[in-house]
Amino acid sequence: MALALFLLVGLTPNQGRSAEHLTASSFQAGQNAFVAKEYEEALTLFKEAKAAGLDKPALYHNIGVCAYKLGRYEEARQAFLQAATFAQMAPLASYNLALVADKQGDPEAARAWLQKSLATADKKDRKLVLLAQTALSRIESRQGQRGPWLGFASLGLGYDDNVTMVENNDLQLASEEGDSFTDLFAFARTPFWGDSAGQGPYLQGSLSIRDYTALNEYDTGALQLEGRYRHNSGDFQLEGGTAYNYVYWDHGGYSQSPLFILQARRFISDSSFFRLAYQYAYLDMLNPDYDYLQGGQQRATAEFSTATGPSRLLLGYSLEENHRRDKEFSPRRHLFRVTLELPPLARLTAMVAASYRHSTYDLAGNQERNDDRYEASLRLGYALTQKWEASALIRHTNNDSTHSLYDYSRTVTSLSLGYSF
Repeated sequence: MALALFLLVGLTPNQGRSAEHLTASSFQAGQNAFVAKEYEEALTLFKEAKAAGLDKPALYHNIGVCAYKLGRYEEARQAFLQAATFAQMAPLASYNLALVADKQGDPEAARAWLQKSLATADKKDRKLVLLAQTALSRIESRQGQRGPWLGFASLGLGYDDNVTMVENNDLQLASEEGDSFTDLFAFARTPFWGDSAGQGPYLQGSLSIRDYTALNEYDTGALQLEGRYRHNSGDFQLEGGTAYNYVYWDHGGYSQSPLFILQARRFISDSSFFRLAYQYAYLDMLNPDYDYLQGGQQRATAEFSTATGPSRLLLGYSLEENHRRDKEFSPRRHLFRVTLELPPLARLTAMVAASYRHSTYDLAGNQERNDDRYEASLRLGYALTQKWEASALIRHTNNDSTHSLYDYSRTVTSLSLGYSF
């Protein structure tokens, strides 16, 4: 992100008179060294002033600027966080924290700090307001939040060692046969009006198709269309909307589902946030053979995400309640998941994910069926160009059930080529 970093801040005359001579001279010498682009020397002098007892927002800001210039982004972040505790320095410190977050590979945190800077800045400070608005625009543009379209499409080839139909987590039909497949996925998003999906109404849709080479009766596809409204308010990002989901299986209509979605995300630091979400769906079974699965589904989700440099950890929990026509196919589910995005190595990125899901079914005659599903996956991506990416995915699933009919294990591997637009 080619953004401007504010230069050093000086002490006011009153501040200079209140400090010891050593602190004032060290501070001034640090200013002079910075102007001479001797950033290491400037940083040493500012730290000397701090050690001698100087405790001013300008000092912490200047330490942050020097550390940033030297590429010591975590040290810069800590200094700007200290500067932000002073009300008069908070808007400027928030702006610089956004620059640090972007350098550390966390655009979401950068966006949050820029929004905080704009929310607290004096509107008369036109330079800071303009810089923050420009920075926010560039981040949103780069992340696909601005402009008419954001899209992604991929084509993949893979192998499934136990072809299984798992639709909406309710229908499991394991073939106990392996087969190769072709995957097609496409996603697109656009503002409904205005020039930004970062805030306001927007539309998005996705299409996924899996075509097996021999076991064509397991071919699946899904189309989802959504309309959402997003509003940013301080540290909160609120979102709600509706969606329509259509699924086919064995080349025929299987189900359609209208959905209602609400979610709220709150940033608790420059690199961490909580997210709460609620979704209600009604499954309309288009195939009369599966009328017993028709009914409602509610899902509540809580997530926590935090980043350290370019690494990000996500922890999630979901509670799902089903109200189907047949109570024996109306499970309660608890899902726990963890995802770790590892630091990139040159053009190579890696993501590791694991999940555990427990499902309880109330059967006739006061009996229960309990399923425990364990899943682990590894995804590696390699950036061929700015828009083209090659990726490899391996995912293993093991489902243990008190009813042996629903026991299965499955490993899926695939190679894909994706294009962002």
